[in-house]
Amino acid sequence: MKKSIQSLVVLSLLTVPALAGATDPHGIYVAFPVLTGPTYTAELDNLITGPGAPYITGAACYPSWTDLQTANGAQLTTSTIDGTNGCLTEWSAYGKHVGLILGTSSYGSSNIGTPAWYTTPATISLVKQTAGVIYITASTNTPFNFFVGSAVGQQIQIVNTGTTLDGVWTITGNPDSLHLTADGTVSTNNGKSSTSGTAGNPMIIDPTGACGGGEPGAYLPVYWSPNFINAWEAFLNLITARYNSNTDVDFYQPGFGRGFEDYIAPSAGGTACDAILTPLGYSTTTFLSYLSSMATFIASAAAGKPVIFSINYLDYPGCSNPGSPNCDTGDPLTEASYAAGAGLGIGSQGLQASDLTALQSGLPCDNNSCAAFADYPHTPIREWQTASLSDPTNGSGNITGDLAPLLPFAVNNGATLIEPYTNDALCAFDTSWVGSGTNTYAHCSAAGYANAFELAAQALANK
Repeated sequence: MKKSIQSLVVLSLLTVPALAGATDPHGIYVAFPVLTGPTYTAELDNLITGPGAPYITGAACYPSWTDLQTANGAQLTTSTIDGTNGCLTEWSAYGKHVGLILGTSSYGSSNIGTPAWYTTPATISLVKQTAGVIYITASTNTPFNFFVGSAVGQQIQIVNTGTTLDGVWTITGNPDSLHLTADGTVSTNNGKSSTSGTAGNPMIIDPTGACGGGEPGAYLPVYWSPNFINAWEAFLNLITARYNSNTDVDFYQPGFGRGFEDYIAPSAGGTACDAILTPLGYSTTTFLSYLSSMATFIASAAAGKPVIFSINYLDYPGCSNPGSPNCDTGDPLTEASYAAGAGLGIGSQGLQASDLTALQSGLPCDNNSCAAFADYPHTPIREWQTASLSDPTNGSGNITGDLAPLLPFAVNNGATLIEPYTNDALCAFDTSWVGSGTNTYAHCSAAGYANAFELAAQALANK
């Protein structure tokens, strides 16, 4: 196994184009949750110092938007980044560098990553439409305090009034914190009124989980709405203003869709999910146009610091089989073109075992990442994060599989920066590591993980 890994990595030195500039980050950055995951002692003893230290450039830290901006209009609370026990503080103390993964939301069955001040709507005291104008009065206990910037021109989502006033409407007036007017574009709503319901920032309301992983209620922001764009750009402006000049922060990795990626939901493109998204104005054309503007924005905000711009399939149900004709492989390439045009790096969060066989069979890698890296070989970063924790025994229930062949595959197919999970790096170098299932030091050692990490790091260092 070690001999075959060596030969693959040596090949990579000959076939992968060089980076655009000497200062562009490259190497292995472990994906590092700032509030959960392995103990810091294990990371310090085995990855920051110790046997893995020569091969781990640093950490890709992902603090939560919820924790970083606890109130609307508040300055950042960055203790999870640069506080006493912050990710940047702990890693930079030993000469390691970090990247900041900035997610719009969390993954899983509920969204705790988007701040409550953004997602919590006002309770309606009265809503009515008269002569084409919607008048909304909020309860005194829940004022309209969730807009970033002027409310006029943003949108308001009315829910659960029991009338056809429910929907997303453009705000035309905001005289005070308890009153709004909106454009009543549906003339048949004239005369309608209600004293119940809520009014808030537009959210993807997914009561049955049709879009994949949602709980009843507010699921994800409507990313292409002016409300979210205002809020997220304001947040990213604060982050970049704080860290642009910090030489220990090597890159930003912001999401503009779900989590820190650039898709909407796992089931977007499916009939049930699209029935929720389409009334909110979603289409792949709309979303791609939004991503284009976000690429331009973050390039300006980052002021030259490298940025990883995620590429994703947008219509996921058709992409469960990468060879399916329903899988629009053009979407990730379009996203990559936006990134490259703005001088950004590109990245995919789906490196997995099937990529090896797909490429050999002439099929696309996940998110069509192999093709994107080949089409844009001079972007500042080409990043792959593994899709999940690995399995050194290649068990059938794990999509990432064995890292021993996957790391050199990534190097050979264009990656300049790789983000394995912290647990997998510990599995390679911590002799006492006992994770879950087969993610143990004994299994990782037998598979040749340490050797794979070492050779991949050496190859990346020479790019």
